[in-house]
Amino acid sequence: MATTWIWIIVIAIAVWCLIWRGAKGLKYNLESLYGPIDDLLQLGYDTSFLVIEFPYSRRFVQLKKYINSDTDHGIEFMFPKAKWSIKYFDDIETFCITNKIPYSIKKNTYQKHTLDFLYIDFAKDTERAYDIVKRILVEIFGADEKARFFALLER
Repeated sequence: MATTWIWIIVIAIAVWCLIWRGAKGLKYNLESLYGPIDDLLQLGYDTSFLVIEFPYSRRFVQLKKYINSDTDHGIEFMFPKAKWSIKYFDDIETFCITNKIPYSIKKNTYQKHTLDFLYIDFAKDTERAYDIVKRILVEIFGADEKARFFALLER
């Protein structure tokens, strides 16, 4: 009887892990991240966003789609200055300055907390967005060629 319960618990944990892992989205390597970025521009609605996350960590980058009019739409990188990301925020700002990448810092309020966000507007240039996101993942977050990422497109 005890053996049966052990197997039930093991199977339940395995199923839960598969569901939790699947809920995070597909895993992508550095080279295949262009697809989800292009999907955000092509398929996303206004304020849709793409989160690219290192598995099992709190490190992530996000892109958001905006639509101001039929002709004025695109995607923008947005990175929060939160407790976990302060070091990365400063490194990304330095990266932008060093590489002459135009950026802005705006305040956003979320759940009664106001945070600074670093924004980079890519407009419709998904190649540039992919290149800069890839460089941030490698140069700032330390990703290597074997790194895998969750890419979750919302809305």
